[in-house]
Amino acid sequence: GKKTTERKAAAIYSFIVKNFEYDYDLADAIRSGKIRAYTPDPNSILENEKGICYDLAALYAAMCRSQGIPCMLVRGYSTKVTGYHAWNAVYDEESGEWKLIDPTVGVVRGAGKTKTWPKVRGTYTLKSAA
Repeated sequence: GKKTTERKAAAIYSFIVKNFEYDYDLADAIRSGKIRAYTPDPNSILENEKGICYDLAALYAAMCRSQGIPCMLVRGYSTKVTGYHAWNAVYDEESGEWKLIDPTVGVVRGAGKTKTWPKVRGTYTLKSAA
């Protein structure tokens, strides 16, 4: 029932932050080289209610897109995390701007519910977007 892009994007963010956890075991397996290639599966992420940054960003993008909200999955580096990272950019039709959203930081910190654009702090350096 949300009317604006901001309210819809915030509701999706709040749902993920409230209901999902970070998968440290998967992250360790990827970092150690036990898993060499990985592609997120939003249905599996929804079922297991956990994932790494790539999973959470893929799920966030899929949920936004299902509501007609333009959303990119962005990969690169951030001062908020160590190593390669994934987050989102959402197009706010009301302001005409792309807004950064990092569901992983919210999940790890337990950021909770929001009705507005979640605050993104730190420096994010884009390497690729889809």
